[in-house]
Amino acid sequence: MAVLISPMIVPIIITAAGIFVYYSKFHLAYTHLGLILAHAALAHLLF
Repeated sequence: MAVLISPMIVPIIITAAGIFVYYSKFHLAYTHLGLILAHAALAHLLF
């Protein structure tokens, strides 16, 4: 079952890791603004 679900989950994790590295450069990681921007970016990519 996990093999069938993993293609749906892995791209989101890779995107989140990329966002974290990018936000770390601008010191937005672990901030409320960084969290809001990350959620807005992921919502924009999904819809």
